Amino acid sequence: MEHITTRLQQLLEQQATGLTPAETASLRVQCMETINTFFDQLPAEQQQPVSHLSAHQVTVEFTDETSGLLYRRTLPIDLEETGNGIQLTAEDIHGRPLQMVFYTAASARRIHDLMGEGPDEDHCHTHS
Repeated sequence: MEHITTRLQQLLEQQATGLTPAETASLRVQCMETINTFFDQLPAEQQQPVSHLSAHQVTVEFTDETSGLLYRRTLPIDLEETGNGIQLTAEDIHGRPLQMVFYTAASARRIHDLMGEGPDEDHCHTHS
């Protein structure tokens, strides 16, 4: 594994003078990809299984389709993640609560079954 500071130094030396905004954006993406690759290759520490995650802000990173520039925003959004999916809670433009839920495939199937729209199967084999 190439040392991260060596790779970043190479990227910065290649782009040392007179960068256009597009070149600066490209350099940023390359540096972020180098950093992500470095940390992805580190040995993972043994951790206890996680069943619930939560935060009171999230960071969104995206590339604008028109300019190709990379943007990063930290937003005041509550996040709850469980084995069932991810729930985001924020306020709309009028200050009213707004929720967005992303269910896992397994969770969506369970909800579908509970609503009586799933297959007629006896999963626990206790019904006749």
